[in-house]
Amino acid sequence: MNQLFDKNVYKLVFIGIITGITASIVGPAAEVLIVPLLIYLNVVNDYKTAIGTSLASLLLPIGIVAVYFYSKHTCKNKSCVRWKYALIISLSFVIGTFVSYFTSNLETKFFKLSFAILLVIFGIIIFIEEFI
Repeated sequence: MNQLFDKNVYKLVFIGIITGITASIVGPAAEVLIVPLLIYLNVVNDYKTAIGTSLASLLLPIGIVAVYFYSKHTCKNKSCVRWKYALIISLSFVIGTFVSYFTSNLETKFFKLSFAILLVIFGIIIFIEEFI
């Protein structure tokens, strides 16, 4: 019990609440926020550990709650969840995650740079779609 509640418990609760609220508003933000928050709040000290912790935190419980509430809404008289599409994406996602077997040996600098580039690219795409 003592190992579960260490000096970082308040930071972790903060990260969970912030990412949960943000994900409820814009969807994929949880994945984008967890890694930098873990680093900048000094919960972990390297990106590999932050990525692993983020992946583990996004397992089953989060998906179940989010899907339950979201599937209760309707979009044009149909469910807002396309279950067949979700299944295909999930199975493909699992296949894609096997790349982590090879990437775990890469330098931390690569992860930081990749993450920053993805954020900038997605930010530009969203900005262009919304304002141009």
